[in-house]
Order: sequence, then structure tokens, then C-alpha cells
Amino acid sequence: MKWIQLTSLLLLWLPGLSAQPAPVAADEETRALIAAFKGADKTKSKRRIDRADDATFLRRVTLDLTGRLPTPSELSSFKASTDSRKRAKAIDRLMNTEAFVDRWTTFFEDLFKVRRFFDTAVYRNPFHDLIRGMVAENRSWKDIATTVLTTRGKGSQAGSAFLFYSFEMLEEEFRLDFLDDQTNLITEAMLGMRTECISCHDGAYHLEEVNKGLSVRKRSEFWGMAAFLARTYPYFEYPEDEDEFPEDDEAAEGFYLAQTGIFDMDKDTYDPDKGEIENTDELPSGEYNAKSQAGEGMRPPRNGGVIEPAYLGTGEKPRPGESRREALARMITSDRQFARNMVNRVWAHFFGEGFVMPLVDWDMGRLTPESAQSFNTTVQARDYRLMEFLTDEFIKSNYNMRTLIKLVTNSELYQWNFAVHDKSNKRLGYWRTNNRVRRLDAEAIIDGINDALELPRRYMIAGKLDRTYTSTWQLPGTDEPSIFAIYDLFSEDEEPLVDVTDLGYDSEETYFFFQEATSSLLNQLGRGDYFNAKDRDNTSSITMSLTMMNGFEANWWVDYWQQASPVLTGLRRDLDNGAKSPEAALNVLFQRFLFRDANQVERQHLLPVLQSGDRERGLTDVTWVLINHPDFLYNR
Repeated sequence: MKWIQLTSLLLLWLPGLSAQPAPVAADEETRALIAAFKGADKTKSKRRIDRADDATFLRRVTLDLTGRLPTPSELSSFKASTDSRKRAKAIDRLMNTEAFVDRWTTFFEDLFKVRRFFDTAVYRNPFHDLIRGMVAENRSWKDIATTVLTTRGKGSQAGSAFLFYSFEMLEEEFRLDFLDDQTNLITEAMLGMRTECISCHDGAYHLEEVNKGLSVRKRSEFWGMAAFLARTYPYFEYPEDEDEFPEDDEAAEGFYLAQTGIFDMDKDTYDPDKGEIENTDELPSGEYNAKSQAGEGMRPPRNGGVIEPAYLGTGEKPRPGESRREALARMITSDRQFARNMVNRVWAHFFGEGFVMPLVDWDMGRLTPESAQSFNTTVQARDYRLMEFLTDEFIKSNYNMRTLIKLVTNSELYQWNFAVHDKSNKRLGYWRTNNRVRRLDAEAIIDGINDALELPRRYMIAGKLDRTYTSTWQLPGTDEPSIFAIYDLFSEDEEPLVDVTDLGYDSEETYFFFQEATSSLLNQLGRGDYFNAKDRDNTSSITMSLTMMNGFEANWWVDYWQQASPVLTGLRRDLDNGAKSPEAALNVLFQRFLFRDANQVERQHLLPVLQSGDRERGLTDVTWVLINHPDFLYNR
């Protein structure tokens, strides 16, 4: 009966590629829009009414910047402060934390779809370390993209981004398909454009109702983009000592992957005695020869001959002495769409939706009012002028991610009280609605529960077995934590590589539960699975709700709380000895999870649970209710 009562309470809470256009002129409409974004067109009294309160703001910005909840002490000191610049200072403080680096490393790993290369982390870990290092150093988006586009050498070496190329390069059986697929991956990540359609056919008579800009592009133009990669090949470097090559077949496969990397004919020196390119002792052509037959690869036959590299939309070619991938990196990072794409992604991170959605479906024919008019259609982006203003600012900052993030989070619009629906303001009314409210990321839910209950937690990562990790945001890719992290999958030896008790686990069984239960929950809560082409998804669903309410992993977690949480054991002790009343204990849990006291309806339903004789079960039941509460699961 009690579970029916608690579930009824939960139901009460359920919530419902471009040419280079000149910067937008600062006409009257643009100035008014930007002023509204900054808050300059509001009176002081209205600003005090419309801004989110301190608790809501700190929770919102801490989750958005770090993926974590603020601590009770951080919240109390922030609310008590009378400093007029305390919000700006809180943003600066959060951006100088390791948690910020972890969260924004995951932002870029989502962009590049980081995952294991099948059963090994040999390419993933160097790529993860590279991205995290660049985020920690505040490297610009231009630097990050250039580094990824021009990566060289063995994929297993420190600082390698070979993983971004490895799946298509090593697994695609038909080389022209690799070049085409990789080109589409690059335009998606760097420019926000899916160009896959024009890799199979001209846009005309196919894409008019899908993408106006691509409808006027030809397949040969796409081949010109792919030709920038035509001199790039997988390269196996021979070991200096032949005895290094393992005799065991499984170990040999792992060794082969570790010795393989990326080679550019126009950049690297080829010595057939030191390695091999595509299993040949001779240099291949290094050209995009658009010639194929039906059945060769996954695309319709090609019949275009040798294609010169040319940038899509402008026809620009490499400069003398410039390698093709270096030229491609230069052209992409100087394209205004490169900056605009990142502005759109950052905006979507903070507001739940970008100016253009989906994020990889930009239509250059609908980019500007002029281009839209020429296609007899409408501008694609919501609040186009505000988007272009932010793009200008981003470029002026030399593509500095932290400058862009600070600009958005310090704005009056970001700090708006989104519970207030202001339909009178037509300029920014859309962003001032509950469209901004969205469910937390899977990692934020897991870390939020662990942090609120002060639960000890440790995760292990394949290839990094010298330590355990305490936050799910520290996990590289979407395939950790894994129960297989402690095993060498390229060896016949089935013994673990480390003794997990040396790293703080009381047994291998505990290790398996930590790894498997956490991984399963992350996946079910929408973290994504890039190995299986499944993107992150933060939308709510019945499956997600049932998982949180009664899934196997959640039930195991509930049992774990009772013994492991110092918060729950401390409250149980205080209730037993009379140091805290049931109402005080209830408010402790509400403050930890929801940053407020329980209201009258909540007290009416939950106090009897804590007043029952079974203190342990009562505290666990209340906690179960709170982790399923919309005020915990949603960022407002």
C-alpha cells in the first residue's frame, strides 16, 4: 500500500557549407535582439522578478558547466553572498574546476563519437587524453579541429586522433567508400552538415524538399571534398626487432593494431623496409579516381575519373607545398559555418535546442534572408541575427570556447526564470519557455545520486588500470565502465590484469556490480552507444521511468545505499536517538536532492513513511521517491 501511495505522489510531479557572408549589419532589429539577450532592455525591477532565484541558477549553471550538482555548502554560501557579481564569479569558479574539464571533454567526445575500436582501447585512450588535454589547456575550437583533421603517426601513440579515422579506414572494404564516409563524418562534426546524400547522387531532383542548399550540389563536388583525403592511408610500422611480433594469433591482432596508424603520401616519407601501406610495397596513386562498378562498395557506380581536391561551395584548392589534409583543415576552420556550427552546438547544450535542429542538418540555401528568398523559402535558424551576433563574437575571440560559454551563461536570457511564460516578448519568447527544461544527462543522474548520498564509488577503464575513477564524466567514450576492463581480450590468459582488491574493491563481485550496473544504467538513461551508431538522447520515456523506478540496476543500487551511504546511516542514527525529527530528516534529503524543503503535500505523504518503525526502509523509500522526482531529473 505504501508503494502505491509513493507512486501516486510521483504522478503528481510528472511534467508535462557556405560562402562567406558578411557579418549581419547592426540594424535596429538586431540591436534590439542583442539588447534583449544581454538584458539591457529590462528595468531593474523587472530583472529581479524575471531572473531565476539563486538556488535555481546555481543548480542550473553547475549542471551545465560541470554535469554535477552543487554541494549543500556551495549553495548556502552562494545564497548568503551579497556580492552583486556573485553569479559571474560562480561561473568563473566552475570553469576552473576539473569537473568542467571532464564535462566538456565529453562534449567533444560526443561530437567525434569516441568509442573503443572493437575490443581494444588502443586508439580510444590516446584520443581521450588528447581531447581532455586540449580542453584543460583551453585550446581553441580551431586548434582542436585542426589537430584532429591533421593527426599523424601510430594510433596508439600519445596525442593521436587516429580513432576518428580508424573505423572507416580499417574496416571499410572499398577504399572509395572510406573516403566518402570519412568526408561525411568531417562535415557533420566540423560544419554541422550531413553530406552523405550527395555522395551517392546529385542533389537535383532528390533534395529539393529536404535541403535546398544541397539540392544544387553535384556528386562530383562531394568527390572534390573527399579528394582531400585521397593521399591518406593506413600504415603498419614494422617492429625494429622481428622477435617482438607475437606468435599467438590473438596477441598478434592486438600488436598489429598498436603498430598501425595514419600516413600521408604528401607529408610522410615512405620506406617499404620500415612499414607497409595497404599491404603493398608500392605507393598507391594517392588520387580520388571516381571509377567503380555496380557491387563495388555501398554506393552507386562512379564514373568521373580522377578528381581534383576542391572545397565544397567555393572550389578552393590546396596551396603549393600544402598537404591535402592541412589544406582541408585550413579551409574548414576559416569557413564561417565552422564557427556557426559550434555556436549552434553550444547554444543547444545550454538551451536544450539549437538555433538549427537537428544539429547536423544545416541548409545553406536557407542560411540568410537573401538565400532563403532565392529559394522561395524561409530562414532555417531561429533568431538568425542573435546567432550571427554570437558567431561574430566567437570568431573575434579566436574561437575560444570558454569565452563563448561565459558570454552565454552570463546573459540575462540564460539566467531567466523559465517557469515564467512571457508571451509578450516576441523577440526571445521561444527561449523563455519550458522548451529550455530538459532531462539531465545520464552521467548527471548517476553522479547526482552518488554525490547527494555521499556514496563511495569507483570505476575502472580499460587500458588505464593504475587507478579508479570517481565520476561517470571521467569515462572515455560510451563503452565504459566495462566488466572486461581488467582483462586482455587479445590474450588466451583469462586471468585479470590487476587485483581489484588493491584498488579498493572488497571483492571481484563488487567490481563486477559497480561496472555492470553503472554501465547498464548509463545506457538505459540515454548516454548513447557510438559503437552501434546510437547518439546521446536526453528525452524522457516510459522505459527510462520504469528503469529508475524498478529496474534491476536501480534495485541493486537501493540495497547498496542502505549500507554504504553515510548520509542515510547518519539520519537513521539521528532518528533513532531523537537528535532529528522525521520532518528535519525529510528536509535534509530534500535539500540534498532538490535544494529546497519539502512542501505541504510532500510532507503529508512522506512523513508517515519516516515515522514508521523501520527507519532503514523508510529512508530508502523517501530517497527512491526523490531520485524519481522531476525537480531532480530535470534541469530548469
